[in-house]
Amino acid sequence: RQTALTAASLGHSGLIEALQAERNLALLRMLGLTGEVDLGVEDDAAARDATNAASAALRRSIAGEQDALRTDYAEALESLSFLPELRERVDAAVADPGLAHREEAHDVFIAYTGMLATLFGSHDRFALVVDDPQLRQGDDLVHYGAHAADAAAQVAERLVYLGTSPGGVDTASEVVQVAELRRDHVRANGAID
Repeated sequence: RQTALTAASLGHSGLIEALQAERNLALLRMLGLTGEVDLGVEDDAAARDATNAASAALRRSIAGEQDALRTDYAEALESLSFLPELRERVDAAVADPGLAHREEAHDVFIAYTGMLATLFGSHDRFALVVDDPQLRQGDDLVHYGAHAADAAAQVAERLVYLGTSPGGVDTASEVVQVAELRRDHVRANGAID
């Protein structure tokens, strides 16, 4: 039973990874920076297909699980209902990519990040029922790895967003934002060690 619980708990990782890749590619494409970073995903269609497939796989994997797990993940999966709107916003911006879409790209990135936070939260609550220490450790490593990747993307996005504003990162508030995100990244990486 513990192994089954761990497998269900890990089910979110594929969706989180796919959603992160879609989000990060959307940001780069909206800003016209696609050649600058290799995300391991070919294009928007491939990224979106991966997200859709991972979402369907998670839905299938939780279908036979406890009511609490199904309910919690169902609420998290409901946040994905905003994907079509976000994808339309991305498509509109990539028709003429560049820094003119700086605010829109930031807003889209934040919306994707909110969906990811909901999925992370569902996992955090559900993982507590895995009692076996070895299984829990493996689950935690996968989860913390996803957090570390997410934290790195958030630092990079905020540096691009703030760095392309008039004056760049030049106020105490902006420095604090970057420092807090960097702290989260260091903490997430530390959890893996």
